[in-house]
Amino acid sequence: MIRTAALLVLVSLFPAASASAEKLDLSRQLVHIEKRYGLSVRYTIGQGFFPGEWLDAPISARATPIPENEIKRTVSLITEALRLYPDTVVKNSLRAVHLSGGLAFYGLNFGATSTDDCIYLCNAGTANGYTDRYILRAFHHEFAHILYAKYAFPLSEWSACNPAGFSYLGANDGGIEAIRKGADSLVGEERLYRMGFLAEYAMSSPEEDFCVYSEMVLGAGEEFAGIVNGHDAVKRKYGIWRRYYLSIDPAFIRVLTVKKPR
Repeated sequence: MIRTAALLVLVSLFPAASASAEKLDLSRQLVHIEKRYGLSVRYTIGQGFFPGEWLDAPISARATPIPENEIKRTVSLITEALRLYPDTVVKNSLRAVHLSGGLAFYGLNFGATSTDDCIYLCNAGTANGYTDRYILRAFHHEFAHILYAKYAFPLSEWSACNPAGFSYLGANDGGIEAIRKGADSLVGEERLYRMGFLAEYAMSSPEEDFCVYSEMVLGAGEEFAGIVNGHDAVKRKYGIWRRYYLSIDPAFIRVLTVKKPR
């Protein structure tokens, strides 16, 4: 009986020890991100989570907590995503990443969003669609919004790649309108590729179009390579996209050389 009791105590300690090690690993990752990039990662909902002006109508920002067992995975994915950016770009452009289980604005559910220096990411678990790839793509998409606002983008050159007579859904708030209308799919198809778009949502505004390219090139490089190789319209926009990132920091060449389609 004594041996059995001792065994039970030992077994019961394993989950606690595992949880403690995971928390220590998470803490180390957060410290690394803070030291290397000057970037804070927040996963508690409360005062200061959103800008104050977002709390009132019509934005009416709301967030639910990220599941505790998803925090470490999300932080690991953020660490992975950050490696694709020159350190100086992150330090000069991104102040914080805020994590949640769900986001809502204007009465609509969002998978991610951003301010001019903060990214908001959702993760409610892989069973709800928040796979590693989804989260990585969301990060790159939102960081692209920040860069688009910070550095002059060649809008006329980009728009000239679109089919004759094409008009985006909106100039500034097309993304929100697309969500309202259910035209926010990020799944690509041949019809869209032939026109130079990577997803239906990309047709909502020039900015969203650009950001979808960012999430695909940086977050789904192999898939993107297969698309760009067979579609001249996509290849033209990719060329503009690539030159834009290199104009922000030539050090991007390290990543873009690897990601560049064959």
